Amino acid sequence: MILPPPSSLPRLVGHRGEPRRAPENTLASLRSALEAGAEWVEFDLQMTADRVPVLLHDKSLHRTANVRRTPWELTLAQMQRLDAGYRRQFGDQFAGERIPTLAEAVALLESHPGVGAMVEIKSESLRHFGAPILMDRVLAELAPLQGRCVLIATRMRALRRARHGGFPVGLIFFEWTPVVRRRAERLAPEWLLTGEKAPPPGVPLWPGPWRWCFWGVETPQRALELGQRGATLVESDEISALISHPYWRKG
Repeated sequence: MILPPPSSLPRLVGHRGEPRRAPENTLASLRSALEAGAEWVEFDLQMTADRVPVLLHDKSLHRTANVRRTPWELTLAQMQRLDAGYRRQFGDQFAGERIPTLAEAVALLESHPGVGAMVEIKSESLRHFGAPILMDRVLAELAPLQGRCVLIATRMRALRRARHGGFPVGLIFFEWTPVVRRRAERLAPEWLLTGEKAPPPGVPLWPGPWRWCFWGVETPQRALELGQRGATLVESDEISALISHPYWRKG
């Protein structure tokens, strides 16, 4: 195998930890990605009724915890009585796994000082609580990771508040359009993030002060293609498989 030059290889991000090996957005999932050697992890934040940031992607607890409630309908104590072991995918392997708090995720990452974090602020909790309440709490809890943590979101107000708090920011977008490009140019974030299918083939990535991160990348070949087009980071559910591939395997 002819290996590509290191300059063309993007760095790898564990998307929601490593959800193919452990329930997404849990400490078990983050540990799996970290033990695999991930240089970056990504996770999502919602907020409980008593205003505690927790790791959760959906606006409902149904998919991962089999409860038809929103996170802001439950206190942290109520939420942590739920089984987040994602039995539909893992059976009893992770029975009793809890939905972690942001503080617990921060403590885990403090023990891995070389690892960066992409922290997504979900729009549902932003709408429910408002950016000032949610972002002020999140920024305070992320303070120990300042310097290696990027706040990412679709909402400009949240990103501006994160930047005011001294954090680099990333704008998430879903459509490759002039309107989105103008939003990016107004904000000038440190990162732009979109799905791996978004950039039309042969179309250059938008130039600007930002770096690029693509999610949904599951094969070494696609990661390499995006790296050759200018991606700095790619997020994958298959972080162990990519890290162990000869493209990234060290030594």
